[in-house]
This record gives sequence, C-alpha cells and structure tokens, in this order.
Amino acid sequence: MPREEYMEAQFSSGLAWVLSSRISDLQSIDAIFFDCDGVLVDVRDSYDATIVETVKFLAKGLMGLDIPTSLPLHRSILELKRSGGFNNDWHVSYALLLGIYTYLPREQGTLSADMISDDRERILLERTTGRKSPASSNRSIPESSWKRVGETMIDLGRSADSTGLPSVERILINEGYGQALDAAKRLLGYPVEASIVGRVFDEIFYGPQLFRQKFKVEAKFYTGRGLVERETPAIAQETLNRLKATVGRGRIGIISGRDYASAGRTLGALINNFESENLLFLMVDPNHGAKEGRSAESFLNKPNPGILLKAVRSFGPFQRCLYVGDSAEDLIMVQLANKILHRFAFAGVYGLANFKDEICYYFREKRADVILPSVNELPELLDFLKGWKQ
Repeated sequence: MPREEYMEAQFSSGLAWVLSSRISDLQSIDAIFFDCDGVLVDVRDSYDATIVETVKFLAKGLMGLDIPTSLPLHRSILELKRSGGFNNDWHVSYALLLGIYTYLPREQGTLSADMISDDRERILLERTTGRKSPASSNRSIPESSWKRVGETMIDLGRSADSTGLPSVERILINEGYGQALDAAKRLLGYPVEASIVGRVFDEIFYGPQLFRQKFKVEAKFYTGRGLVERETPAIAQETLNRLKATVGRGRIGIISGRDYASAGRTLGALINNFESENLLFLMVDPNHGAKEGRSAESFLNKPNPGILLKAVRSFGPFQRCLYVGDSAEDLIMVQLANKILHRFAFAGVYGLANFKDEICYYFREKRADVILPSVNELPELLDFLKGWKQ
C-alpha cells in the first residue's frame, strides 16, 4: 500500500497513522466502543503467558514433552490471532497443542497409544504431582526436529482463516495428518468447551482462589499465583475524562471477549466510567464441573458483525461509531459491520503487542482507519481531526 495514503502523526509513545480518505468520516465520530485486552488492559504477561503455560503444562502432563524455549510459541500465537478466527484463547491453546502433537510424532514417533485415555484428568494429576512419570520423554528429540515443528506451526497459523479451529483441522487433514489429529482430539478432549484445555487454562489464569470464587469448585491442577494478577490498566482516567467530554459519558462502551469479573478486577474504578448498558462481555462461563452454574454454550463472538450491530443500540441514534481494538478479528468485525450499516470506523492499537512492527504492517495492509501506539493518544487525535480541513 502506498505510504502517502496515510497521514502520519508523532506522539511521545510512538507514531500514529490516519487513512487520509477516511478523515471526513472520522470527524463525525460521536460514539466509541473499546476492546479490553491489549487496549484498556495490558495482557502481555497474563493471557498470552497463560496460553504458553497451558501448552507447556499439558504437553508435559499428557504427552511427556518438555517444550523447549526455542519453540516459537509467541510467534505461533501471533499468526493464529492474525487469521481473525482466534478470539478465544482456549482455542489458541488447543490449536498449538494439536500442532505439537500432530507434527512431532511424524518426526520421532515419541507418543505411544497408551496416552489416549478418557481418564485424562487422572493421568494429568498423577504426572503433574509426581506420582507417575510420563511414558515418553523428549530428551532424544534433536533440536532440528523441534525447529521443524516450530516452522510448521507458524505455517499452520498463517494458513488458518477466520473460521478458527475448523480451518486448522482442515489444514491438518489436507496435509495427511487426519489420524494424528483424531488421536490428539481424543487425548485433549473434544469439543474444546468440554476439553481439559479450558480447565487448565482457567486455573492458571485465575489462580486457585479466584478460580474457586468464580466457578464454585476447587482448582485441581495449578497451585501458583493466577496470571491475571500480572495485568495492569492501560488507559488513564484523564483519557476517559476527555473522551466523555468529546462524545458524552453515555457514548462510550466496551465490547470484549473476556468476562466482566476479571476485567473489572484489573480496571478497578476505571470501569465505573462506563454505563452498564454499554458493557458487553462475551465470555460465557463454563461450570468446570460445578454442580450448579452456567455451562458453556453457543454465543456470538468476534468477528461476527452482529455483536457490534447489537451493541450500538444502547447508544441510540449516532453518526459514526469508532471501535478501538488490537487484533485481526476486531478489524474484520468492523469491516463486516460496515457492509450492513456503513457507520463504523476502526482504530488499531499496537503498543501493547509482542510484535509491534508486524501489527502496524498488518493494520496498514488491511486499511485500518486509524493506527495508534496506545489508546491514550485517542483524545488528542480526535481533537486534531475535528479541526482538520481537507
């Protein structure tokens, strides 16, 4: 894409870009929705770290594999999320484990059939508490094999599409890994919502105490500190004050794939800046074995445009709604919504990403309306655009 299509602005935290052809539309913004993770909250040491720890934990406990530090898990996470089909981090964890299980046996044949068991929780408990050693080890797997596994997992993420896990399964089947895929799904449990992957992920993310409070059952596998405690707010109160003055308190909201409880825990009093009717948290809690409580169920998730079209109803009549996100599915959701109701704009935030340059390149390539280093530059940028004369 020609660079001149974007107007560039320098902020103390980095460069911002505005798509020149969209300036007039951006001048009419009178409503704003935010994504939470990577925009309002710094999740680099929480969600992505939980994906990595979940993969390592289950690879060790169910597959007998010590994941080497050289395996490019963070890069694989990036590629999967850039497909636009992996807003759910359970699915990201599951896809990575499918890749490891599927690609590694073809290299070394290290995984034996006795790993496949419906009693995976018992096996995992025995192995992670030291009562039983894993049946296989990766001590004999050369680094060159792990390197090839890493490369194929990155390619797998790059080939995935906005359908998410189904696209990963199609790729693996087309590559001739159908039998290994079936074995991996039996080992991990399928569908994902009934899998041990989600249980382990949530225990690591929330930690034993918050897990018990949230799901009304005791954690089984993880005894450490919940990684959610590493999160920090990424938006300043002054930013929210200026935005409320610009569009009105009742005209800002949150649409997030996570749950309200953990978001509120991290944001603290900042969440009180939003009217309750303008908060849409898409996660439906599983019961994780509790005798009472809601089970996982089907619901809309990004990049489905129905989410955004439903959410803006709380604003009443509006001219232009800006959605501020950090991912492919956020941008795709806005683009799809514009095909139904052409009143949306997208601002992509890159400052909290693990691969900033590549996120910037992606947003520019996909013609994001605005690209910002952080959400805190948004008030100044909007003020500048309102005074811009083309």
